[in-house]
Amino acid sequence: STEEIASPVASEPEFAVLMNNPSLFRFQNQVQSGGTIFLNSSMIESRPIRGDLEIFEIPVNDLAKQLPSNKVSNMIMLGAFIKKAGLVSLETINHALKDTFGNRNPTILKSNKTALLLGYNYLE
Repeated sequence: STEEIASPVASEPEFAVLMNNPSLFRFQNQVQSGGTIFLNSSMIESRPIRGDLEIFEIPVNDLAKQLPSNKVSNMIMLGAFIKKAGLVSLETINHALKDTFGNRNPTILKSNKTALLLGYNYLE
């Protein structure tokens, strides 16, 4: 095809969710000035070198240890992200989780909802 193919990769995103050191080093300079970084402070020892970003530090791995399943760190981060980014509501994500897991796996649904709420409530 001669048509240009759209790419989902943003060259200067407003937000970045960084879960580990390699991600911080690779992506911090791509976030637009005045943008926001959500940083997993359980796994990232360094801090962004730029002063023009809003930084939220969430110890997602440490928070996950409080839960029966510690395989929910991404959901904890998602909760924090939706609270501060304001792009989608907690209710919308909860509906999506129910649609995804529903009656098929109520245990996974419950652990994901609990993790989402933990991350959401972590940030004021």
